[in-house]
Amino acid sequence: MTSRQETKDQPRKSGASEPVAQVFRALERMRSGVSMLDMTYQHEKDTLGLASSIRAGLTPASWSELRKTGYTAPELAAVIGVSEKTISRKQSSRELLGVAEGDRTMRLAQVTLEAARAFGALDKAMRWLRKANRVLGGERPLDLIATEPGTALVRRVLGTIEYGGVA
Repeated sequence: MTSRQETKDQPRKSGASEPVAQVFRALERMRSGVSMLDMTYQHEKDTLGLASSIRAGLTPASWSELRKTGYTAPELAAVIGVSEKTISRKQSSRELLGVAEGDRTMRLAQVTLEAARAFGALDKAMRWLRKANRVLGGERPLDLIATEPGTALVRRVLGTIEYGGVA
């Protein structure tokens, strides 16, 4: 089995990674203090392109982008389901992420963006994601994002918050 690596000899198609880039550009705008109302990104807009990008293999640079958002290496490792050593190795070798790793990475980025939209600020969203929540059975939203059912529950609670409910 050959290692999937991003190399200068094998450039990635720019169109395949555009939905991924949109998510990270939106997170960057949030870190820069751009109002949520000014942001035009909607992750639902290009779901097929996003799925295609994940299957093609995200670069480990996406982990660096999430670190800039404020996640620690242990938090990333726990959500993505890999060791910190694996994260470091893949970043050093520029090895593309597997489908499961890419899916969890993108899920974390999307939920982070959705939480920031619901709370109106990235720092508030990060606090909420890290804090145990009664509505989530005492679990931290960040811990639930590692699975699709957990993510669906977190998104439902965020929707309630965004539309005026309390959670």
